[in-house]
Amino acid sequence: MKILTLIRAIGGVLARKTFMPIALVFGIISVVLLALVSVLASFIADWIWWFMIPVGFFVLVGTVLLVIVWLILQAITPNMNRTQRKEVLAFTEKLQGLAELAGTPKVVLLYRIITDIISPKKSGFISQTVTSTADIKRDFERLLKNIGDSNQKISK
Repeated sequence: MKILTLIRAIGGVLARKTFMPIALVFGIISVVLLALVSVLASFIADWIWWFMIPVGFFVLVGTVLLVIVWLILQAITPNMNRTQRKEVLAFTEKLQGLAELAGTPKVVLLYRIITDIISPKKSGFISQTVTSTADIKRDFERLLKNIGDSNQKISK
């Protein structure tokens, strides 16, 4: 099932591109919260150290969840060599560009690819998108040629 492997690769790359900013923001927020509680406890009062418990719990739970998601992404994404990774990344960027032109949020795009991974079909989201895009491109080029061949103006 080459198509399933390709869809897993595309989904894994797209999910990783979505995951990294989330992990980065979580890391920054965690460091700021821990530093804020530490500074406040040092300068104001010792009882503020009690706020470290919920903050620490938040950081611990968030870190565990991020590690679990990362491990799932590692398991879903097939092993690729450098050339394959570059090609899949380039394709994913083009797919995201199409989705942005259509006004589709990244989360919806990721959801559609995940559903393709979970229940693979020959006419899945990626296959339909690629086929539709190729058809639209051919139609546009044909229309451009036909309009370019005639010297008549298009009336409104």
